[in-house]
Amino acid sequence: MKKSNKSTHEIDCPIFSEHEEKMKRLNQFINSRKIISEKVDKAQELVDIINLLSCCPKFDKEEKGCESCRFISNLSKEIARIILKANETAHKTFLV
Repeated sequence: MKKSNKSTHEIDCPIFSEHEEKMKRLNQFINSRKIISEKVDKAQELVDIINLLSCCPKFDKEEKGCESCRFISNLSKEIARIILKANETAHKTFLV
């Protein structure tokens, strides 16, 4: 069976497409670092992009692409939120 070069979750949306590559780079950076403090700035950038996507004026809950965008965005935001929270907790722990 021949594999397709297309991603299995390709989203046909100009708004998502505009941010997709940067989201991938931010996620790759975050995943490549072991120390939480090195991830914080990129995690915040990711949250900022996802906040833009979550307020999409073209969102249609009946569209598969919109569902996929929302799922990917929510998953990425949750990961970024955990990183930011872990960093905050670490600072509180070591400053006490």
